[in-house]
Amino acid sequence: MPIRQLTVVLFTLVLHFQNYAQDAGYLRLKIHGVRKPKFEIDNIRYTASDTVLNYSSGSHHLQIKVPTTIAIDTTIFIKANDTSRYTFKLQHSPEYLTYLAKYSDYRSTRNRRYFVSPIWMGITIGTGALIGRYLGKKQYDLAIDAREQYGRLGNQSRMNEEKQKFQLHKKKYDRLKTAERGFYAFSGLIFANYVRILIKQYKTPIPQYSESGFFSKMQFDVYPLIVDKKVQCGLSIQF
Repeated sequence: MPIRQLTVVLFTLVLHFQNYAQDAGYLRLKIHGVRKPKFEIDNIRYTASDTVLNYSSGSHHLQIKVPTTIAIDTTIFIKANDTSRYTFKLQHSPEYLTYLAKYSDYRSTRNRRYFVSPIWMGITIGTGALIGRYLGKKQYDLAIDAREQYGRLGNQSRMNEEKQKFQLHKKKYDRLKTAERGFYAFSGLIFANYVRILIKQYKTPIPQYSESGFFSKMQFDVYPLIVDKKVQCGLSIQF
């Protein structure tokens, strides 16, 4: 290429970049509410929560769509030779908040179904074992001791006294054994009900969350008021 033509090309490029530099500006964009949010500016994707970008002056299309949050679809304006600052705070969508509430209820119900019955089974079995192994055994030993004393004594009045003791301790022992068997039977009923609860829990559907197209129709617009040096915001929903 001749030197003259090369000079013309280089001069044209220099003028082009100089004009672009004069018309360009900086965008300081902050997004709060989520970690590493993804957004698009004029169909160019970025991932950042606090960034500075260089763009030509004028309006640009900004989209912030993060799962579980309300989508932001708006127009931003870049000033030439200046830094335009925008801050957005993402909020969870009502649908996601409803899902969290339903899942919290599901998890609470699941925990009650899984753990309450075994706790009551442990209490009833433990109570039955306490009655049989401690209280019942104590009355059993006292009854055996009274019977042995009755066989060793030669005095009729003492023998009648030991006989009464034997009958008293045996009666208490029988009542305690009945109570012990009652607690074991009750724990069996709890176990049968626990099996029913587990089957019911198995059939209970887990709450699911899916993105809805409703929030994709939302548009959040920003209008700069140059005279008042303010920014006016607007929210619209397409039906």
